[in-house]
Amino acid sequence: MVVKRLKVISLGDPFTGKTAMIKLYCDSRFEKRYIPTIGLDYGVKPVRVEVRGKLMEIRVCFWDLSGSPDYVEVRNEIYEDVDAVFLMFDVSEEHSFLVLDNWLSEIDQYGLSPEKVPIVLCANKTDQFPREVSEETGTQYAERNKIKYFETSVLSGKNVSESFQYLFANVLST
Repeated sequence: MVVKRLKVISLGDPFTGKTAMIKLYCDSRFEKRYIPTIGLDYGVKPVRVEVRGKLMEIRVCFWDLSGSPDYVEVRNEIYEDVDAVFLMFDVSEEHSFLVLDNWLSEIDQYGLSPEKVPIVLCANKTDQFPREVSEETGTQYAERNKIKYFETSVLSGKNVSESFQYLFANVLST
């Protein structure tokens, strides 16, 4: 069995659910109270991923980056040696969707374009109503930017594991 480390960063505006998604995936628990990420948070999870019929054991290092503009300098220090990115917006808050180009532009400055590293776009809080960003709009955005799209709900767990498994397998298959 092969053991490898992956560096995965989370990006998106504050309050979109990035930290909650990582906590749910890593600790199998949903954190009900919101605690804003100050600068960054870090966690490691051992994961088994099947790639081309071969089982791989990996250690995923999650770098949960604050979405606040106050921490742009902190984020800029973390972009080196990134293997994958998960970008998140809140479907019940259109502004978090409208600024996705800014996030893609920021990471592109550090060579993290979709052509170079896998990027997953998670449309989170799909259990929230009213919804301000449709699935069709999110899908079209992802296709236009050549990134994989998942509709997620951290509250219900919908597509949380699937989005991460896709991301890990995509990194390891290149």
